[in-house]
Amino acid sequence: MPNPSSRQHPTISKICTLGVMLLLGLPTGAFAQPGTPPKPQIHIAFSSAVFAGINMTDARNTIKALTVSLAREHDIPMDTDPIIYDNVGEADHLLQSRLVSAVSMTTRDYWLLKQSVEFDQFLMTIRNKTPDEVYVLLTSKDSTINKLADLKDKRLIIMTSPAMDLASVWLDVELAKNALPQTAKLVAKITEATKPAKVVLPVFFGQADACLITRRSYATMVELNPQVGRQLRIVATSPGYIPALFGFCANLSPELTTKTIRAFSELHTSIVGRQTLTLFQTEEIVECPATVFETSLALLDEHARLCPEASAALISALQGQRQVPQPVP
Repeated sequence: MPNPSSRQHPTISKICTLGVMLLLGLPTGAFAQPGTPPKPQIHIAFSSAVFAGINMTDARNTIKALTVSLAREHDIPMDTDPIIYDNVGEADHLLQSRLVSAVSMTTRDYWLLKQSVEFDQFLMTIRNKTPDEVYVLLTSKDSTINKLADLKDKRLIIMTSPAMDLASVWLDVELAKNALPQTAKLVAKITEATKPAKVVLPVFFGQADACLITRRSYATMVELNPQVGRQLRIVATSPGYIPALFGFCANLSPELTTKTIRAFSELHTSIVGRQTLTLFQTEEIVECPATVFETSLALLDEHARLCPEASAALISALQGQRQVPQPVP
């Protein structure tokens, strides 16, 4: 007959088991009180486009380290496994299914997603004390390109980066306003490059006729090599546009939204936060009203109206769809 005094008390057994599970990092939900609703948790998705030019493994590891840090230091119930989507179709599914409640996205993604998803609070990145990106079309000082029409049959290099999200859209719209074909039909060849040097220097050395780049990147190139500034000149300059943003769904708990916005706004004050900002080439993240995106969204609306073919191709690409060639009449 077993000795009653040696039988382990069920409560003690449960406590010991729970301790082991905590040490092993196993889920402990089985010990929650019956009928207790799960606590709200924030799930964040990131567009792969905001990582253009960045090693995806580095991006995932940085985001994971960031979310773990935010969850711990700001007491935010946050899913620390990064969700990265490749197109708007995936993002829309995640949002409609309520698998995510906040999204770091390009402005082009937001332009499409806001038609089916309600976002009510926003964040944006700051560089050199401004969220705007300005695009410049450059050519050699000896070039015959003096106006947009002169791009006909020329070789154009376009920088690809998250900051360039609206650059090609702007150029297409400017061409349309001048009764010219869209970029892809006007120039002889379009080449893309992620590094500013590989965008600017071919024009400098006469290997390309023109390039499209952010004014910030061009200024950096000139600072590093003043001769670039003496050899190249600007043909056209865009207004300032905001190429990316962070949106919170209206259905997210207001308390969670507030805590998360505060945490992201304080990133520049922590080591992990500064490392993340450096990786994504920004200096600070700040809260902002939806109205700050109006100029950028208006550009996309204008693109859809003036350049319907180019806009349709853009939308298909953003949605992850292959555009089916139309039969020739």
